[in-house]
Amino acid sequence: MERADYFEQRCNMVEMFYGDIVDGTYTVGQAAGRCLEAFQGSGRNELVTLSIVLALIARREPDALARFSGDVERLAALAKNVPQMQMNAVVRDWLMEDLRRVLGKKRPSA
Repeated sequence: MERADYFEQRCNMVEMFYGDIVDGTYTVGQAAGRCLEAFQGSGRNELVTLSIVLALIARREPDALARFSGDVERLAALAKNVPQMQMNAVVRDWLMEDLRRVLGKKRPSA
């Protein structure tokens, strides 16, 4: 994934997530669910989407992660492929930080 593509996707997701919360229209969980639905993908895109949205939840309302246990399990499974993925070093660093925040590990297991 190219750096510009990653940060464009990240920016769009953060804007949607916090926009819904600030408007008072949605709770953290509901805003996260909307982001997961709006930015669905597969493979690397799914990994990026899950890592960003779940990290937003972990930052904002960590206890809410329990409601997304299936998504956290899916993220853990996808994270096993990160060491073999080719991606921009900056993107990898941001992705790894999100994974650490959500999965509570120093790095995904290979």
